[in-house]
Amino acid sequence: MIARDHPAREALRRDAVGVMRQLPLVTSYLDETARRSTGERLRDAFGSVWEVSHMELRLALVADGKGVTYVSDLLAPVPPQLVPVEGLPYSNIDRQVGAYYLKHQPLSQAGTRFLALCHEKWPKKG
Repeated sequence: MIARDHPAREALRRDAVGVMRQLPLVTSYLDETARRSTGERLRDAFGSVWEVSHMELRLALVADGKGVTYVSDLLAPVPPQLVPVEGLPYSNIDRQVGAYYLKHQPLSQAGTRFLALCHEKWPKKG
């Protein structure tokens, strides 16, 4: 997400990958680079990474045009002054929900009900 009135918003439509390399990612946490020593790292796609644990402050910084962030609509409504950044492989993060339980033990009644709620909320696609 980016502020609706961010000065780089038009440039993002033309060259999203290039412009993102100049913008800070405002996030709650990102793995240390040493933990992901091989392959592509999300932090490399941004100019810098600001780790801000307080969600309201994170959203206020982005709304003020200080950077970009990911907002899950499961946690809070998306603020109206923020708009999605389209055209990037990481613009949208598909949700995956799973449950682990002991192989030879039946799932408890509460576990079965919980999974039913999950299936109702997030039906399988395709």
